[in-house]
Amino acid sequence: MDGRVISGVKIKDDIKALTIGDNQGKVHSIAKTDIDEIQVQPRSTMPDGLEERLTDQEFVDLLAYLLSQKKK
Repeated sequence: MDGRVISGVKIKDDIKALTIGDNQGKVHSIAKTDIDEIQVQPRSTMPDGLEERLTDQEFVDLLAYLLSQKKK
């Protein structure tokens, strides 16, 4: 209700609060009563061109890590 905009990845969504992790590694827990609007981002929060800066093995490791987090 104070006009803040928080962007990030949804970590937890329950009846009382929404928890989001931002691209700085900070976790924000916001009471549902304080949320005016939720928008789904059409793009990933991963930086553009990241895959070009990684070796093939680093990219494979990143994908493996991300997939392991999804299963949790």
